[in-house]
Amino acid sequence: PEMDQNTGKIIAFSGQTSSKSPDSELFEAIRMAEALIFASSEPVSARHLKDKLPNDVDIATVLTELQKLYSSRGVNLIRVGEGWAFRTASDLSI
Repeated sequence: PEMDQNTGKIIAFSGQTSSKSPDSELFEAIRMAEALIFASSEPVSARHLKDKLPNDVDIATVLTELQKLYSSRGVNLIRVGEGWAFRTASDLSI
């Protein structure tokens, strides 16, 4: 995603789920996935996300964009077994 350097807000994404899906739909899907993963005490499977997100959403795209968004932050989105979880960035872990 492209971020506004002053506000830290996302202003654009590098991919779309399809030619019919505007960036706003992808943005909403990413927000939903972020909340589901963040609120879970256990890693969240792609299958669970697929069940919870709108049908036309490409889960792989959502997860890739979410990983990019968090790649330079204090927490990163990582694969844990068959699921996804936020974990402390490796350079900050004790």
